[in-house]
Amino acid sequence: LLLCSIYDTKVEAYSAPMGFRAYGEAERFFQDLMETDERYKRHPGDYQLFKVGEFEISTGVVYPVEDVVKLRLAEGSK
Repeated sequence: LLLCSIYDTKVEAYSAPMGFRAYGEAERFFQDLMETDERYKRHPGDYQLFKVGEFEISTGVVYPVEDVVKLRLAEGSK
């Protein structure tokens, strides 16, 4: 599984990681969240989606990435 986290540019912190089966699934989740959740919807430009690691479901091992990888910016992000 891909482990992704939402970065809040105003707080300068990452959310707890979430698992996704594919990049497209992570991007769709992020887009839907920005459009429907009031907390994010008010300031969508403050958030970015990053890959922070991978989780091997057969062993339970987490593999962090050396450098986080930006997957998507919310509309209005810089």
